[in-house]
Amino acid sequence: MEELLAGSAGKEVDLVIASGVTLRGKVRSVSGGVAVIEDEDGKTFHVSVAHVAAFGEAAHTNSRPGFIA
Repeated sequence: MEELLAGSAGKEVDLVIASGVTLRGKVRSVSGGVAVIEDEDGKTFHVSVAHVAAFGEAAHTNSRPGFIA
């Protein structure tokens, strides 16, 4: 999973964390089992790669995974 995330560096992705939480942001870096993600508000999140259940390139639509509009 770490290699896959590292390959998405610089891209905006949707991450699904094992607890069911969804996070969207740009992958800044991945190393030592930690992914650094920056969201659209400029907030930085450090996510344990071991807890990432799934991820994919963000689709820019009006609805976002995990949110009800």
